[in-house]
Amino acid sequence: MDETVSAPQDGTPRWFLRLLGAVELVDARGHVSRLSSRAATLLLAQLALAPQRQHAREELADRLWPGAAADVGRNRLRQTLSVLRAVLDPPGHALQPALQADRRAV
Repeated sequence: MDETVSAPQDGTPRWFLRLLGAVELVDARGHVSRLSSRAATLLLAQLALAPQRQHAREELADRLWPGAAADVGRNRLRQTLSVLRAVLDPPGHALQPALQADRRAV
């Protein structure tokens, strides 16, 4: 299953996410990236399957770390989002961020 992640204004996809087989991100130039953690992979898959939907942070934390204390889940989610941003939105890129998050939702 392939999903497009974060299309810029001109309609050209910035990323393709391959979910079947080896999970990998392919950028518009064909460069392949792999995510460093299972949590980052699962979070990105969850977000890519419903890209226009706002996902509540509590819901994401519960889904990724069921049974974890609320503060632990929030901290893990924050760290995982940081990992995803480092891959999807590297420093110095001039495009709209691939991940948009506020205190309540991603």
